[in-house]
Amino acid sequence: MASLKDRVADVGSQKQLFIDQHVVDEMVGVSQVLNPAVKHEANPLLVPEFPWEFAPTRDGGRNGSIQFYGTVLYDEEEKTFKMWYMAQGGVCYATSRDGLEWEKPRLGLAEFEGSKQNNIVPDGPYEGLNYCPEMRDVEGPERVYKCLRLMPGRCWMPFFSSDGLRWTQHPAEPVVQGGDECKTCKTHDALPGDWTGPLPKYAAFPKIGPSAGRFAGRRSVGLSLSDDYVNWSPPVLVLVADEVDDEMAPIRVAEAKEAEVIDLDWPEDYRGELYHMCVFPYEGLFLGLVDVFYIAAELWRIGQLNQGGPDEIQLTSSRDLIHWERAGGREPIVPNGRLGDWDAGWRSATSRPLVMGDEIWIYYGARNTDHGGLIWNNKPRTAGIGLAKLRLDGFVSLDAGDTEGTVTTRPLLFEGRKLVINARAGEGSVVVEVLSREGVPVDGFSAMDCDPFVGDSVRHTVTWRGDSDLSSLHGGPMRLRFRMKKVKLYAFAFVNDLG
Repeated sequence: MASLKDRVADVGSQKQLFIDQHVVDEMVGVSQVLNPAVKHEANPLLVPEFPWEFAPTRDGGRNGSIQFYGTVLYDEEEKTFKMWYMAQGGVCYATSRDGLEWEKPRLGLAEFEGSKQNNIVPDGPYEGLNYCPEMRDVEGPERVYKCLRLMPGRCWMPFFSSDGLRWTQHPAEPVVQGGDECKTCKTHDALPGDWTGPLPKYAAFPKIGPSAGRFAGRRSVGLSLSDDYVNWSPPVLVLVADEVDDEMAPIRVAEAKEAEVIDLDWPEDYRGELYHMCVFPYEGLFLGLVDVFYIAAELWRIGQLNQGGPDEIQLTSSRDLIHWERAGGREPIVPNGRLGDWDAGWRSATSRPLVMGDEIWIYYGARNTDHGGLIWNNKPRTAGIGLAKLRLDGFVSLDAGDTEGTVTTRPLLFEGRKLVINARAGEGSVVVEVLSREGVPVDGFSAMDCDPFVGDSVRHTVTWRGDSDLSSLHGGPMRLRFRMKKVKLYAFAFVNDLG
């Protein structure tokens, strides 16, 4: 039986990333590298300004910190960014034309301290909200916006809205059981290459925990599927913390202590848990931003039913929603804050990233306290919602250094007339040769025939002696071999004319 690397992968015209090694047969002198997102210099972009936004302190006062959960969507029809975020008075709403400067409209929908002049959304969602205008004709305009909301008893119920401001609970029994976190995503716009059978329209990822074994009871990620957002399958466990997370816990706790984020840490309590995961389809993959919680102290020892410790946002990937891999050696995709930073303690991405032109925008909430929110010193508490950016497809790259490296793919079947790559060559270059299934260079498409790419482009068309047409290679499996020096290679795809 042929090994996976020898099996033909029908990639069609689907873009191929290198977050996993699904299409890679062999790498020589090349490293798989996670590329951390770059935080916006104006962060935090949204902070508390009004009484209903401030979180209460233990003594009943207000500590100046907005809560750290939020969902950001981009409405193509209205050309407007829309944000829902959690605050003391409930879920609040903000809008922006550029995604950087935000307005908080007076909605007149909910009362706070005797006035409706605020931006509170009654029964609104602060996380896991889905915007589905493409389903308007199928599900009705009243379900363009949808979410699952936590109800008493730690169960989740569906809510629907036509405008994102006025929400109606569906009159059904509790649909998803789980902990106090549950993110949902729409899957009907995804084309995962390895999915077999009908793809459910929606997926939910509730917080659940293993019932047995070393990691029993720890926060973990479950999966529930639905075709109508009302009837959901029972959750199954799909991602848990492991020994590597436990090994990383003392390192991350030490960093948090240097950043003056935590006051209490007891080594006997150190461990890793998965707080939640925000999942989104991206170019034939399902990607997840998983919140890894490094517990530093069990606060029940001092009379609080909670745990203290920092967290970070890591990147995960899956091709079937069930089997997940952590990317990039489990380094954070959004860099952890340091001493004095507003986001030094707790960071959380609760909405899918937005593709804006040739960039990927990751909105995240953060604060300078740990999960327990203690900070018993006099340092002011700060929190808000910020933005970090990646280049298009830029989550993970294959990197070659001063010595030439090569990447050879599995046998591929493809559609399209041209090969397009997303790469940054800098002072180096990349050439692509086309090989037979057996690894023999195809006449006219060898490395010697390829015109080297230098520079930086998210969609460079590869040419061989000035010609980009691959039509003659249709019908039979072939391989690609990338020869690279001082290059970051992010993705490739077979396409027709770019227009």
